[in-house]
Amino acid sequence: MTSPRVMRAMAAPTVSHLDPAMLALLDDVRARLGRLFRAPDGSFAFAVSGTGTSGMETAVANLVREGTRALVVVTGYFGERLAQMCERYGAIVKRVDVEWGRACNPEVLRAALKASPADLVCLVHAETSTGVLNPLRELAAIAREHGALTIVDAVTSFGGHPLDVDEGQDRRWRKLTVAHRAEQVQPRPAAGQRGRHRRVVPGVRPRAALGLRHGRSLAAVC
Repeated sequence: MTSPRVMRAMAAPTVSHLDPAMLALLDDVRARLGRLFRAPDGSFAFAVSGTGTSGMETAVANLVREGTRALVVVTGYFGERLAQMCERYGAIVKRVDVEWGRACNPEVLRAALKASPADLVCLVHAETSTGVLNPLRELAAIAREHGALTIVDAVTSFGGHPLDVDEGQDRRWRKLTVAHRAEQVQPRPAAGQRGRHRRVVPGVRPRAALGLRHGRSLAAVC
């Protein structure tokens, strides 16, 4: 049940997007998101109006360009959709197809990257369609070993399972991009979030429009 405090806030007059109070509110949201992601100092968090899929598309649209080599781990419906999204943005997509209802074996990913190097490794942390949790820590570490950036759909895991974007906490999580929609994990209002770590792999040139550039992390809530 939604908190009465939240219901009262939703019934309050709408604040204009140009109102100074809105700017202060968004700054507060950005600061809180950075802490939620445990992102390193210098990260930039922002809010985007849209669904969890919008968060994923934000990640893909800004990190995939024509010819980007993307290796997508497919363990269910949303892994399939992630592969399709990468294809639409011009990536050369290779797949690691895993039996639905099973998690990806990290050694299978290692073998796939050895056989076909990639700029990006894309996967779903907790596959909504099957309820399977992939071993993200191990998979992200293997991607990093092979010089790849990791894009993660964490729609049903963030807030319920460990997920730390700050390399200072564990360097195996380096080069991690996360997209999330919070209400599917904890009883909170809808919020889709995205975070990108500070480094970008050579050959993956992020678009400057959203501030995705070398030396800066990014987090977004949709």
